[in-house]
Amino acid sequence: MFGSYEFWVMVIDVVVSLVLYFTGKYLAPEIFEDVKFLIATIQPLVLAIVAWLTGKTIVSRITEALKR
Repeated sequence: MFGSYEFWVMVIDVVVSLVLYFTGKYLAPEIFEDVKFLIATIQPLVLAIVAWLTGKTIVSRITEALKR
């Protein structure tokens, strides 16, 4: 699990989202809506990357199994 790209992409996504959220909430409340928009914009991209990496992993494992 710790060696997979999917896991680390999700960890980075959570860390970035938390930093953006708390930065917007406590350091600059006037830009909180912009920070929320930024998080909402980034999340689908990260989900697409995780889905692509998962699909790529599944296809490679199926290919390896069929070669045997």
